[in-house]
Amino acid sequence: MNENTPEHLVVDELTVHRINVQEADGRVRMVLSNGERLPGATIRGKEYDPHRSHAGLIFFNDEETESGGFIFGGRDGRQSGSLTFDAYEQDQVVQVLGTDGPEGIVAGVVVSERPRRSIAEDLDAVDRPRAEDQSSEVIDDQMEGRERGRPRGFFGHRRGEAAVELADGEGRARLRLTVAATGHAAIQFLDEQGEVIFESDAGGLS
Repeated sequence: MNENTPEHLVVDELTVHRINVQEADGRVRMVLSNGERLPGATIRGKEYDPHRSHAGLIFFNDEETESGGFIFGGRDGRQSGSLTFDAYEQDQVVQVLGTDGPEGIVAGVVVSERPRRSIAEDLDAVDRPRAEDQSSEVIDDQMEGRERGRPRGFFGHRRGEAAVELADGEGRARLRLTVAATGHAAIQFLDEQGEVIFESDAGGLS
């Protein structure tokens, strides 16, 4: 029989706004939160200006740096969920996503490439003018020219069309495989401007 003790608490129902899971030395390893209290991007224990309004679950590595998480939300005809895995001190390199809105459903896996530097450099560049209450144009100027990562691959479906898309190092789609709901299948090769330079059309599969 379980009993309530300082080490073991048993409750039938618990209502909270946020739960922090910590190591014995106080390092935060996981946060489960509502949309109002989900932490902003966190690098080595420093939390930057919150930019998320979703409820979710955020994971942190041994150095109290965000390493991935799960967020979800929806309203006014829109629904979304995202599970991400981050590079070291960077943004996500793998994202499992599902969105639904007036434009249709998008669901799949996105693989991205990130620069080999800490994202804290970018966050600091944005935080300084924001702290000084400067305009969004100033913040955009601070970020101009900073390489922030690019998508390299997608597998899933977009608005009824199953697709596999591979991109080059600049994030430009260069190979696309699609199958429409009707069974029409195609393979496309694209140039740097996104123009189709070769297409193999298999027509209906049925």
